[in-house]
Amino acid sequence: MKGFSVSIALALLLSVAPAAAQDRASLQDYATAISTAFVNDPDGFIARYGSTPATDRLVRADLPRLSGSPHIIRWNAREKTATILLSGHAELDDSGNETSASLRYSGLHSARWTEMGWKIEARTPFSVNRIRTHRIAVQLDPSVGLSAVDEMEVTVGTDQGFFFGLNTGAVIDAVTIDGRSVPFLFQDGFAWVDAPKGSHRVSVQYHIKVERTPGGNSAMFADAYGHIRNQYWWHPFFGFGVDEGLADFQISIRAPERLKLAVDLPQTDAVVEGQRTVVARSSEPIAAVSFAYDEAWAPVDARFGEVTLSVFATPDYTPKTDQLVAAANETWDLLAGRFGAPPLDRISVIQARGRNGTGWHFFSNQALFTGAAGGVPSRINDFPVRAFFDHEVAHLWTRPSGAARNFLAEGWSTYAEGLVIERRYGAEARRWFWNDQARLFLINETAMAGALNDDPSNAGVSYAKGAWTLAMLERVLGRQAFDTGVRAYVAEPLGRTDYDSFVQGFGPSADVARRFLTPWVEGRGAPRIALERQGDQLILVQNGAVYWLPRFSCGLERDDGSVEWRTLEIDGARTPLSGADRVVRVRLDPAGDYLLAGDRVLEANAVSTP
Repeated sequence: MKGFSVSIALALLLSVAPAAAQDRASLQDYATAISTAFVNDPDGFIARYGSTPATDRLVRADLPRLSGSPHIIRWNAREKTATILLSGHAELDDSGNETSASLRYSGLHSARWTEMGWKIEARTPFSVNRIRTHRIAVQLDPSVGLSAVDEMEVTVGTDQGFFFGLNTGAVIDAVTIDGRSVPFLFQDGFAWVDAPKGSHRVSVQYHIKVERTPGGNSAMFADAYGHIRNQYWWHPFFGFGVDEGLADFQISIRAPERLKLAVDLPQTDAVVEGQRTVVARSSEPIAAVSFAYDEAWAPVDARFGEVTLSVFATPDYTPKTDQLVAAANETWDLLAGRFGAPPLDRISVIQARGRNGTGWHFFSNQALFTGAAGGVPSRINDFPVRAFFDHEVAHLWTRPSGAARNFLAEGWSTYAEGLVIERRYGAEARRWFWNDQARLFLINETAMAGALNDDPSNAGVSYAKGAWTLAMLERVLGRQAFDTGVRAYVAEPLGRTDYDSFVQGFGPSADVARRFLTPWVEGRGAPRIALERQGDQLILVQNGAVYWLPRFSCGLERDDGSVEWRTLEIDGARTPLSGADRVVRVRLDPAGDYLLAGDRVLEANAVSTP
């Protein structure tokens, strides 16, 4: 019987093997069809891969596209499931943006056999693994680019291996795990390493030829100056908003002595035998790093309060250091007085002459990067009223993570601009500022179509709408409760700085805060209120999403010219206005306390009776 059982088992195994081979071949055909359609058949791609907003935009964009070879990474013949690597990218002038766009598609995908054939079930997120530390050694050659070795301590949490993003223009020379060379794949900005579960030391040796086109947003190298932004994917990276990618960084950058180097972290600088070496370390876990270099800089340190301001700029740079110190000191005193000081004692202003124009371009970790000149710190005599420099300084207070991170970064910093404008120029300028922010949002179709909790690429909705949302929340909660909540959020350690942590920071007021915030954060656009007549009664109707608008002011103007001012609680789709006989028009929110879409003056005689 034993021999008979073995014979049967062997026969069954031999009969299953051809079927398994056929299944695997059909999976390879399916993956190949997806990859082929990615290049020039958007409808075919969507039919096979499925529809997501990010991939739909990628394949329908009027751009040349390239597709990497599909690979079966893991295979389960019994369950008819698999993990496959699919990749492709649209060709862009900026390889940093190219990589970001590619990684909305390129990566590992779970596939399963169904009655209709093979089907993609899900894309595996970077968050199944964790990067704990980066130790990056960079050799910079301004005539070409950079070469680097990144020694990472990682935790592999999946049997699908370890994977990360890296610039599409990179070439990976070698990968080791715990000192041993291992198989890897790298295509279209996605790198996969065959690593078992557990804690490991992963070393990646690579080089990148950096773009030399003047004005590069993510990166630009020239012989005399250059910069690389964190969004360039110049080192292994999980992307922004992935908490599992927050790591301790130590970076050393070597370059010819003539070049001054500046990293967006506290750094030391030494010159030995014609080579300058800068070593920078993070004081807390971060996602990615930016840096720049320039042979003409004359670095200067200055202080305001307990903070060191390092300025890496040429001698003719404007504004001058004393102007920057004065503006930073004013902003620091204002924000620290209300919301507590951030846990930092050093910030930098870094001039990036390779970027287009002047102005305050972006904030990264502890550094503010500018163009050839920084421009005026603030202005009130042009549209829009802005506090440019102070916006960037305000980024020091929040280090957000999660889906709503840009709301709590750019929305917060824009809100802080409003505080600075009022302190610097008075209440009238504050009103101009908020009117301009409302206009910027309401005329921007992209921003109006976006949501604060769904803005991973920072497409614009988080600035004006985010700032308005915080200003309205302050009014709803009251300044004391608002300040207490923001202060609690600022004090949170990194890794506990997502949207839920922000709301919970309001303590006893958290439920009220969440009730008010939910439609603003999750919804799109802004409240749109219309007027409806029902017999002798007028009704305020919210068309579209329903918002809670407490202490909402409106004026009922009657046919004799008199106006009755009322304060209502708009809580629901329909809010009746009692005693509305002889009312000819209704004026909504005359003080401008709320961000509203549509008309603010509603003619009662023009409404219809349902």
